[in-house]
Amino acid sequence: MNGNFAALDRLLANNPALYAQTHLLSISFDPEHDTSEVLRSYGAAYTERYSKEDCKHWEFASAPAQQMKQLADFFGVFYEKDGDRITHSLSMAMIGPMGRLKPGIGETTGSLKNCSPRLTEPLV
Repeated sequence: MNGNFAALDRLLANNPALYAQTHLLSISFDPEHDTSEVLRSYGAAYTERYSKEDCKHWEFASAPAQQMKQLADFFGVFYEKDGDRITHSLSMAMIGPMGRLKPGIGETTGSLKNCSPRLTEPLV
């Protein structure tokens, strides 16, 4: 999924006006392991900005363990902790400026086919 986000980040960067209106967010479901430092390093490997990564356009984040189910439910992601493993589905969402989910993206197999044509549609 993050490989596709990296491609999307590069695609958006080719259109400065669209790039300025968008923001990417990758969410980790492992808050015990994925600290801010770990996520910044992980993200920099995808953006290839390494020490220059400022996460202004693409953030890598997590949430406290007690809020993870609520976060997963909001994005329609299946999430389950099983011992030391975490199983979850993949989902790509578009959120408009008013904080509303844009319908029709949903669960994905990791392909940008469902969302890249929609990037030029107004986000309301």
